[in-house]
Amino acid sequence: KQPDTQQFVVDRDSVVKNLDKMMAAAFPRTFESCSTFLQDCDWRGQNCKPSSVSFERSCGIAMDEILSGPMPGTNNLSTGDLDVLTILALAMEATIDTCNVQDEDDQRDSLHWSLVDGGDELDCGFVKAKDVVNRLMESKILQVKGVDSGVIKLMLDFTSATFITRPMGKVAMIRGQLSVTDLLWNELTFWAYRKGATVGSLYALISDIADSERARGIEKGRGEKARP
Repeated sequence: KQPDTQQFVVDRDSVVKNLDKMMAAAFPRTFESCSTFLQDCDWRGQNCKPSSVSFERSCGIAMDEILSGPMPGTNNLSTGDLDVLTILALAMEATIDTCNVQDEDDQRDSLHWSLVDGGDELDCGFVKAKDVVNRLMESKILQVKGVDSGVIKLMLDFTSATFITRPMGKVAMIRGQLSVTDLLWNELTFWAYRKGATVGSLYALISDIADSERARGIEKGRGEKARP
């Protein structure tokens, strides 16, 4: 307890350090998806296994950035501040469940190009994910680093505007990356992305929006480490 306020508190650094354990216990599906988002493969693209930095690149950064800062003069959070992690986890899993129409077991936890309600699963998922990100930014829960949040909102709204631009957003959701360069590349190569969007890739997209430098740094470090 915080002596002066009688609030129950928890050390923020400890929370961030143990996010993977918290998700594994409370949201095992989210934990599994975030832990397998990045795959390390051999030079032929085979013998893939989950990367050791996969959870941090997807769930880790997003949850760290969404958590409020510590109380003044301490490194503590109110236990109530952790509720935002629960709400976000429920929203991300609900996005997949609401938009998925597949019966196959290996596709129930991802969104593909399968048609639903006049669009496809990825259309449905991108609209919902875009709304979640916009609301997080508007409420100041998500503080974007390195770029104005208005630019991010403009990019998201632009990509969802028409059937011509929407493939940009769909592939961004699959790749977990959002930048002007990424969007242009997505428009040219969307036909090659048969892999679906997952809970892990949705978190990775939020991570890239919240702190692109940190997210891309993890990927760059992973690539350098994998070099012979």
